[in-house]
Amino acid sequence: MTPQFVNAGKIRLLNSSEPAEVHFENLHRQYADALHRLRSHVDDAIDTGEFVRASENVSLLFFRYMMRELLPLLSIISSDDDHLCTKCAIAAYKLNELALHKYNC
Repeated sequence: MTPQFVNAGKIRLLNSSEPAEVHFENLHRQYADALHRLRSHVDDAIDTGEFVRASENVSLLFFRYMMRELLPLLSIISSDDDHLCTKCAIAAYKLNELALHKYNC
């Protein structure tokens, strides 16, 4: 359905006639309805608690990765650019504090 929706959008942009507008709006409603049904099926199929736990684990891994990547950057930045060095240090500190607060690590 996506290719039909995209093509109808292109036709609507190039030819602003009433039939093109009606066709696009019909496809838009059908597409929105299909997405709503798909979202409902996915919500029914996924255990919410497990999804939240998996999301938190991914977030923690992301924070640890960012800390691992940001800290070496601080040593690379020359002391000539104090403003940039300060911004990186603050970003690393904030990420670390957020990870500590959110995940009690």
